[in-house]
Amino acid sequence: MLCESRFIGSYTVFLPQYYKCSGCGELLLPKEASGIMEAREKELLEDLISNLPVKQFITAAEAAEILGITRQAFHKHQRIKKGFIYSAVIGGMRLYSKKSVQLFKEKKDGRFPLAVSTVKDEVEYVTVLLNSAASSSAGYPQGKDFSVGFDSSRYIFAYNQPTCSVQ
Repeated sequence: MLCESRFIGSYTVFLPQYYKCSGCGELLLPKEASGIMEAREKELLEDLISNLPVKQFITAAEAAEILGITRQAFHKHQRIKKGFIYSAVIGGMRLYSKKSVQLFKEKKDGRFPLAVSTVKDEVEYVTVLLNSAASSSAGYPQGKDFSVGFDSSRYIFAYNQPTCSVQ
């Protein structure tokens, strides 16, 4: 299924099971769908960040200097810990995107849109997942529609309960 992120663009996630109301088309996702979707988004984000040119990265000390704080304050900052500044481990050392640090200084959010992975990568990902699902499809109901629903930036979840009055 196709998902959307404001930072990585469109990406594909394989969900082996979900339900679609035949009346209104609203989707019902199992509770494990959130973990699958978040893991896929994190995987793609880390891959895109690590593919940025090395010369666009700076050390924590340089990032702290740009922000006007100590290195210790930089490492303890909750928004930085939560990923509001892009970072990657390069050569065994965590480095930070200079552009992300500068955006963080201006807006308190250093995240910016990254290039979307190629269609070829998405096709390979879906092919691998479909092959693995075909070999382990026991236990999943057959004949269900496959899609996903979003409520703003959060996922919609309901568990085997109709969400409309259409029968």
